[in-house]
Amino acid sequence: SASIPVVPKTAMLVAPVAQVSSGVTNGTLVKFSGSPAVYLQNGTTLRPFVNADVFRAYGYFFSDVQTVDSLTGVTIGASITFSADDADQDGLTIAQETQLKTDSNNQDTDGDGYWDGEEAYRGYNPLKNPDTGKGTPLARPF
Repeated sequence: SASIPVVPKTAMLVAPVAQVSSGVTNGTLVKFSGSPAVYLQNGTTLRPFVNADVFRAYGYFFSDVQTVDSLTGVTIGASITFSADDADQDGLTIAQETQLKTDSNNQDTDGDGYWDGEEAYRGYNPLKNPDTGKGTPLARPF
């Protein structure tokens, strides 16, 4: 049986681990008070997520986001979006979809309402639909 490829959330980070003067460390999710935009701390750069679908597809939870009034010593960088090698825009590359045996042209191979990338990043099986009697709201891996 195929194993779910483990893609660490920090795979999007390109800068070495750094800490800005606010005390927020590399890899932290932050948003500013009064703004809905969420950023991933990447060294001294904050990378915004293009939209909530991308945020969720990478396995993040809104409960993990820290709200801050301001940050010093950071700049806003390039947006985080889906990989160019992600035909169906579900957060998995074609190679990962091939390894998992999911449909690279269908965001939700098992039709359970959760994108394949979201399920894989959260440790669930994107091939098992709980409506078939094989699992819970999100089917656990194999």
